[in-house]
Amino acid sequence: MSANRIINVQIKVEDNIRFDQFERVFNETMPGYLKVGLERVVGEAKANSPVGVRGLFRESIQPSLDQPKPVTFEGHVFSTANYAPIIEGVNEQGEDVDYGRRPGTAFPNIGELRKWVEKVLSPPEEKIDEVTLAVGRKIVARGIKDGDTPYRKFRPIGKAFTRNKDFINRQIDDGVDEVFKLI
Repeated sequence: MSANRIINVQIKVEDNIRFDQFERVFNETMPGYLKVGLERVVGEAKANSPVGVRGLFRESIQPSLDQPKPVTFEGHVFSTANYAPIIEGVNEQGEDVDYGRRPGTAFPNIGELRKWVEKVLSPPEEKIDEVTLAVGRKIVARGIKDGDTPYRKFRPIGKAFTRNKDFINRQIDDGVDEVFKLI
């Protein structure tokens, strides 16, 4: 499971142009423009990510640029950390959800939960295991709703996409302009 935000670029041209050149020029030109936008999102998402839990989420944020069919590119920024959907507030399909973790799911990773309890709740040493189990049982019973944890406010990848939407659109427009100049 990963948190995944997507940009899809597909150009449909209805003017009379040299289609024999268009696809080749588009495929050679657009990736450079799209990668600039994706890298900007990655940089901002990393800068605004939580550093807890050993920084695994931050370090797992990465871009990818795929070409699922001719004259179409999909840019993705995602995190491979197993808890990324909770931080991003998305389900497996990348859709926003109210629950980072639904009620009735499996018990959370006890080692990671213990570290969180130590860091955030700071109970006395002899109570850490007891508090960790109580928090774990509560998570299983109630889930983790938006706002129940400080990490849910972050949504660093989604917010980075939103804040950079105009920049990304300018990159796409510049890339398209360059394609038409070259054909």
